[in-house]
Amino acid sequence: MRKSLAISPSTALHVASPSTLTFAVDASGVLRHVDAVANGKACGCVCPACKEPVIARQGALRSHSFAHDSGAECRWAQEAVLHHLAQHLIAARGEFLLPGADLSVKRFGTAGLIHEPYTLGPQMIRPAEVRLEPLLFLQRPNVILTLGERHLIVAIALTHKVGPSKLPRLKELGHAAIQINLTCDRPTSVGALAALLFGDDPRKTWVYNAKHDALRANLMQRCETRYQAMAQAEMEARSLTQLAVSMSRVASGDRSSSQPFAGGTRFSLPESPAQANESQGLRYKSRSAVLVAYPVAYGAIRVSVLGGPVSMRRELERESIALLPDSYLLAKPAWYSFTRRHGLRLDVPWDGGLP
Repeated sequence: MRKSLAISPSTALHVASPSTLTFAVDASGVLRHVDAVANGKACGCVCPACKEPVIARQGALRSHSFAHDSGAECRWAQEAVLHHLAQHLIAARGEFLLPGADLSVKRFGTAGLIHEPYTLGPQMIRPAEVRLEPLLFLQRPNVILTLGERHLIVAIALTHKVGPSKLPRLKELGHAAIQINLTCDRPTSVGALAALLFGDDPRKTWVYNAKHDALRANLMQRCETRYQAMAQAEMEARSLTQLAVSMSRVASGDRSSSQPFAGGTRFSLPESPAQANESQGLRYKSRSAVLVAYPVAYGAIRVSVLGGPVSMRRELERESIALLPDSYLLAKPAWYSFTRRHGLRLDVPWDGGLP
C-alpha cells in the first residue's frame, strides 16, 4: 500500500450504522474513502473482502457509503477494511506496540501454593515489512509484520475471534499471533484505530507465542522444584514434631514412643535424660555460657544449658520445637543460627600437644 495515501485521523470508519462500508479498494489495490472516488460504478472499486464490484453512493440525502453492485452484504467487509487501514497506519508510522503478557504459573497441592510470577510489559517494535495475507481466514486478511526472520500475525476480530481451533495452524506456521478484539468495542475513527495500534490497550492480546510457551515451561519447572522442596520440608517438620512428642513421652516415662515413624525409622534415647552426661555431646562455650549439644534423630539437636543468662534460656524456649525437663529440642538450622548469634564456639580440650 502507498505510504503517501492521506487519511485524516478524524475520518469515520462507518456512518449511520457499523455495517455501512465507507472504504473500498481501487484497481491498484489501494484503500479509498468513499469521498475520494467518483460516484456510482465509475469509482472502479471492489469490496476489500469478497472482491465484488461496489458502487459509491454519494447522494445528497443519505450518508455517503459503498454498496455491493449485486445488492448483497459482505459479512467480512468491515474487518477487511480495518486490516487494510491497520496495514497502512503501521507501515506509515513504522512501528507497532506489542501487548504485555502475564506468564505467571501456580502449583497447588498438599504442600500448599507455589506462585512463580512473571510479567512482560508492552514493547514497541519496528517491523521491516507490513503486508496483508489470508493465513488464518480466506476472506479476512491478516496483517503480517516481518521482523528479520520472524513474522507476527495481527488479526482483527469484529464478529469471530481467533479460537483454540487455530492454534495448531499457528504452531504449524511457526508465527506468533496477536488478536485485536473489537467484538464489543470497536473504534469509530481512523485516529481511534491508530491509538489502539500504537498504545497499550486491553483489547490487544496474545493468541500464540512460542517464546511465551518456553518461558511458562521454565516457570513450571521452577515451580515444581520449589514445591518438592516445600513438601520435603513439611515432611521433615512432621518428623520433628513426632520426635518432639516421642521425646516428651520418654522423658515422662511413657515407653510407647519407641514405635516406628514413617519409613520404618526408629530412634532410641537414654533410659532417662539425666543419664545423658556431658561426654555424650559436644560442648559449646562463650564468655557467659556453656551448653552441650546432643544430636538426635531427624536432624534435630537436644541442647542442655550448663550455665548462662536467663535471656539465653528464654530464647532457646522460643526457638525449640519441644521443651524437655532438662533440655531443649531444636532443628539443626535453628541451632546453628543460635550459635552464630551468641558467638558459641566448640570447646575442644587441649591434649597436651602443640597448639
